Amino acid sequence: MGAVFLAVKDGGPAVALKLLQVRADDEMQLASKRFLDEATAAKAVESEFLVPIIDSGLDLERGPYIVYQYVRGGSLRDRLEELGQLDEEEVVSVLAPALLGALQALHDNSVFHRDVKPENILYGNNGEYYLADLGLVTFEGRKAKTRTGTFVGTPGYLAPERIASENCEQGPEVDVYAAAIVLVEALTGKRPFRGKNPIEVIKEQLRREFKSSELVALGVPAHLAIALADGLALKPEKRIKNCRTFLKNIKACSKSLPKVTKRKVLPTENETEHKSLKRLVAAVFSIVLLGCIIFSWQHSAQRLDSNSPKQITLTKRFDKWAEEIKELAKEKGNSKKQLGQLRDIHRSFHRMKKGSEELSQRATLFELELLRAFYQNDLSSSVFIDETIIS
Repeated sequence: MGAVFLAVKDGGPAVALKLLQVRADDEMQLASKRFLDEATAAKAVESEFLVPIIDSGLDLERGPYIVYQYVRGGSLRDRLEELGQLDEEEVVSVLAPALLGALQALHDNSVFHRDVKPENILYGNNGEYYLADLGLVTFEGRKAKTRTGTFVGTPGYLAPERIASENCEQGPEVDVYAAAIVLVEALTGKRPFRGKNPIEVIKEQLRREFKSSELVALGVPAHLAIALADGLALKPEKRIKNCRTFLKNIKACSKSLPKVTKRKVLPTENETEHKSLKRLVAAVFSIVLLGCIIFSWQHSAQRLDSNSPKQITLTKRFDKWAEEIKELAKEKGNSKKQLGQLRDIHRSFHRMKKGSEELSQRATLFELELLRAFYQNDLSSSVFIDETIIS
């Protein structure tokens, strides 16, 4: 709801000028409150790791504005797209202290960022990092300003509790979670949670908790994986409590074990021939597999027409199940019963979800509601995943 421009006044230094931009009148009140919150937080919290605010106010022609110091080096996202990933020393010694230091300064003032991501971390000319964009900040004890059934933030970096409920308690844990994801992405060049669309990404966040071994498989150095996994716990009460301790643990883990350097070994002539044969076999197998997939897709498309009676019946059944899930999610204290009912519903869903594109989209939204119900009621997501989703 805000747009940032590079501006110069009276021949002075370049600054970043943020203006409020709202597309619809019904969004103006909410957007104005968030803009005011951003200015208030930026003025109240001082940190060498936050982009300094220069001025804020109301212009009669352009409306509310905030002026920030201009950081010339681009964002962490730009840097990752250019380099692929950062080396461990830069992450541990420069990025992590800046990111977690800025967040700790906000938390010490009862302010929570809620939109930590590489796009909101700026890179300075001297190799320093700054946390930027306080447009979604909230304050301790403040009730959510989102519309019912919605949440604010970026899929892939949102804490699971914020996805599951727009009225969840806001605390340092939501920023710890996002910071852990950013650090994993910086080290590996890969986003931990990925999907074909935003819904698929947040579904993955609701049902998956990264263990240290999984982070190592993703490319995180083994001696850092344990510390980073502490920030990625699915439930906030199991997550590390503050950014100061999080940074301390990351630095301690980085120093505790020697770094392993892989030595490059040149292949022998026989090994080279063997690898060439394996590539040829893999290529043939891929062509055959692709043909099977295309045939299967065409065959399934012929089986279920979008207007067929079977599809209409399945669509109505999904709608009915979605209503049942919402009712089950409201019940408390009967987790065993809920677990059985939800698993029965999902087994039926899993058997029937293959069909037209319209039915698949409806099924995706249905599964998201199911995962939110599991999360809100502390049901066993591991049983759910092992026996239904991966089957």
